[in-house]
Amino acid sequence: MVIVKLLGGIGNQLFQYALGRQLSLKNQTNLLLDIHGFRSYKWHKYSLNQFSIEEAFFSHNLINLAYLKFNTWRSKNKPYNKRFRITEDLLKPFDPNILKVKKTIYLDGYWQSEKYFKDIRHIILEDLTVKRELSGLNKTISDSINSCNSVSIHIRRGNYVSSAKANKIHGTSTPVYYADSISYMMSKVDNPHFFIFSDEIEWAKSNFTINNPHTFVDTNKGFDGENYQDEKNVDDLRLMSQCKHHIIANSTFSWWGAWLNENPEKLVIAPSKWFNDPALNTNDLIPDTWILL
Repeated sequence: MVIVKLLGGIGNQLFQYALGRQLSLKNQTNLLLDIHGFRSYKWHKYSLNQFSIEEAFFSHNLINLAYLKFNTWRSKNKPYNKRFRITEDLLKPFDPNILKVKKTIYLDGYWQSEKYFKDIRHIILEDLTVKRELSGLNKTISDSINSCNSVSIHIRRGNYVSSAKANKIHGTSTPVYYADSISYMMSKVDNPHFFIFSDEIEWAKSNFTINNPHTFVDTNKGFDGENYQDEKNVDDLRLMSQCKHHIIANSTFSWWGAWLNENPEKLVIAPSKWFNDPALNTNDLIPDTWILL
């Protein structure tokens, strides 16, 4: 049995799920999702029910909680490969030893590296197919994206700006980063059309300068100033993944928008500065084929 703790926005939940799925396949066992933390989490809700995954949940009843507490205590001083609960150290890079675990395990972390699941990409892509069909304006935008040399641009604000704690950790990507990324795309892609996504799309319309053919994707508006509307954000994620190329923010949301794109010739530009906190390790976060600016 593999139990994975889910918390955070859609991007974080997808990383957590992908490692759990990998280990459940390797060990031919069940994957249970622990979503209890969302009861008190302010910003996001559990969102994997939007995708074509097989859902099974870890119940927080007295028996399971006693099991969790006892096995965590029993294994805390044992060698790594005999621990029950593995909590990620954010100061360390990808840990290949986790993929060797062959027992019941509880995963508590973010696991932000494709190295945990790159070899099962075809399975993850299938699992993360959105259940419902695109409709209305989203279908119109999808048709536009698929009819040109589309490049997504993601501008991440939301709680990166409104929360002092989140801003201290993450910050936001700079205008210079976006200007340099657009120039790079212009030099590599014939007649690109830029599709701009943001959790504060009205702010982007007023403050983001772009002199090239572009469309602001304003149909979903997945942030209301206080909380994220994650069902709407799933539609933005799907539209972003349909673009042929990507300029992502320092955001796991647009990371997944780019990763889910199946274009073998895609160009993906990512910010070289991902966190404000230099102690946090991002060595294995950006795939080798992506471009850092």
